Amino acid sequence: MLALFEPRSPRRKVGAMSLDTPTMSAPAFHSRIAVRLGAALLVAAASLWLGGLFWFVSKIKGEPPAFESPADGIVVLTGGAERMNVALDLLKRGEAQRLLITGVHRGTNAADLSEQSVGAAELFACCIDLGKSALNTRGNAEEAAEWATGRSYHRLIIVTADYHIPRAMLEFRAAMPGAELIPYPVSPPDIHIKGWWRYPGTTRLLAGEYTKYLLARASRTGGGKAKT
Repeated sequence: MLALFEPRSPRRKVGAMSLDTPTMSAPAFHSRIAVRLGAALLVAAASLWLGGLFWFVSKIKGEPPAFESPADGIVVLTGGAERMNVALDLLKRGEAQRLLITGVHRGTNAADLSEQSVGAAELFACCIDLGKSALNTRGNAEEAAEWATGRSYHRLIIVTADYHIPRAMLEFRAAMPGAELIPYPVSPPDIHIKGWWRYPGTTRLLAGEYTKYLLARASRTGGGKAKT
């Protein structure tokens, strides 16, 4: 007697997958590949950024330069009392003829600033100019360039925080390509460059400054006007 139903033959398997296992559609497969590729690129970019941050911090030098001869002028960027005191001391020592304080608030005058430093009133009366048009580092450089051109200055000492020197010099050299610029780093006492990763505040500051430095470089390369 014939069987009403023939026994089913075992499913053939290819590797670990049954032939009748549903396969992934092409769009889903491509989507998964795109996600994995994106994640890999993100990890690579983060690794490059982190490596660049360590390189950036390793280039921060707090040692002031030695001067063989006086400069024409000094430019100090506002942002800390230490910078101002250093710039005034350089002027007192005769390291330059005149000082520009760039980035001064519009409501601040020379008397306000002279009160912050002992014995600075005479210097403010004779040898210090206030720049009030700059709103960022690029503005500082442009303001200083205009000041130097008006006085025929070609050799300038640039005073700012040590961690700010790389970006400041990038902007100043772009604004004054023919000038001799001498970076003079000031080390703020509350910023810990050595072992910086152990101090959250310093880490945030340096990470932000490094990012601004990258944006400034990209802007200069692309000819843009990024506000840094």
